[in-house]
Amino acid sequence: GYRVELTPLTGLETYRTELGAAIEKVENLLSEAQRRQFPRETFEQSLSDALAGLHQADENLAGLTAPPPE
Repeated sequence: GYRVELTPLTGLETYRTELGAAIEKVENLLSEAQRRQFPRETFEQSLSDALAGLHQADENLAGLTAPPPE
């Protein structure tokens, strides 16, 4: 059989903190774009797509740091 061992990723929590800050910046840009009524197709859509990707990356990293099921 095979044995799988998970190795802790050094600095993962720090990276998630930095990722959270990046998410906040993109959310602020998106809010500003909406407030100024920029055309959705020129600015808002790309920010929305970027934000979705950042949230997905954060979820993936959260899965790596979750305790193993018992």
